[in-house]
Amino acid sequence: MCWYYIWVFIHLNIYDMTQQVETFTTSQQAFDTLISKVATKYGAPMGRSNSTINKPTGRVFDRRIPLDSGGYDKGGAYWGLGSGELRVSYTLDLEYIRYYRK
Repeated sequence: MCWYYIWVFIHLNIYDMTQQVETFTTSQQAFDTLISKVATKYGAPMGRSNSTINKPTGRVFDRRIPLDSGGYDKGGAYWGLGSGELRVSYTLDLEYIRYYRK
């Protein structure tokens, strides 16, 4: 009985996620969404989440994410001041997102 509820919960969440997919027309619109303002009620989050479950389909864009002198992006997520520049690879539908340092 418990497995049934888990199965229903997982499938409903997957259905909800597929209904919220938005495809942008320019890479700048998608990039602005990737580094949009974060909730900072309890402090800045440590970075942002990757979404690399699916292999990228279509064109993959790659951009540098500018950080301020404290290691924060323009949306307020904290990345630290590690070595190398912070970058993100993504598709216009944001099905594939990968943050990394180069």
